[in-house]
Amino acid sequence: MNFWERPASSNWEPLTLPVNPPAAAWAWFKPAHVPTGVVFRVAEESFRDAGERDRVSVRMLAAAASIDAAEIASWTLLGRSFAGDGGANPLLDSPVPEIPATVDPSIVVAVGPPEGTIPATMAPATGDVEEGDAYAAIEGDWNAIIKLERQLSAARKQLTGTFGRLNALNRDFTADERRFADNLDVTDWAEARRWLRDAASKVHRLVKAHDVGVTSMAGQRTRFETIYEQSVVPRRPIDGIGQVRRDFDSHRKTAQHLLNSMTAANDSAVRDGEGRARRILSRVQSKARAGRRKV
Repeated sequence: MNFWERPASSNWEPLTLPVNPPAAAWAWFKPAHVPTGVVFRVAEESFRDAGERDRVSVRMLAAAASIDAAEIASWTLLGRSFAGDGGANPLLDSPVPEIPATVDPSIVVAVGPPEGTIPATMAPATGDVEEGDAYAAIEGDWNAIIKLERQLSAARKQLTGTFGRLNALNRDFTADERRFADNLDVTDWAEARRWLRDAASKVHRLVKAHDVGVTSMAGQRTRFETIYEQSVVPRRPIDGIGQVRRDFDSHRKTAQHLLNSMTAANDSAVRDGEGRARRILSRVQSKARAGRRKV
């Protein structure tokens, strides 16, 4: 299915990228703020061990979404915009850099039909949405954001507890454990500690993203609250209300993405970090107890 025939997404859609080892990405086709475009996000783990894998490019993301590079009008990454140049821009093949957790990870690609063609499914522009509908949509987004903020706060508390446990587990064997551990135990524990460090680093980044990222008071949150309280609630006129509506929608999606990332990071940390470490420690401590009984 080509881009023009594809319906607008209602949720993030997974993409499989042709790299080795495999990398994962998500796409949101034709969102409200880019009705003839797509928003990409690359899974953070795709950047681990970057020196040992092919890197992801915008051209590769577009191809995975069945978009011909010649149709890329422009794209935005890390706050900078680039022209597609009919697919000839060499930056289309540049590796996508690792994106800090405190920055919106979206790669926004605006799509235009090849020169001289007009896709049948491309509706003509009709201007901004009706003002009354825009106020209602903004109100709905703001209420959803408030709910997400409560969930984010709970997720932060959960991550903080997990972070403490990860750091507590990341220790050397005790003298008793070293005495009864064999070479396999030592190797497994070194690997488990690597997982603990990686998990703790990811958890820390996401807690920081929650505290000072774009969804926080230090980011864009105060601006949206001011618009809502001073203009939306009393229904005062807003210049460019269509764009404001799209901004609220984008902010809500960013908050949802952060919540999804925090939840996934906590699940992974508990399973792959904490769980792995506890299993190895339990095994070694069991050997130590058995060894002491023989002494």
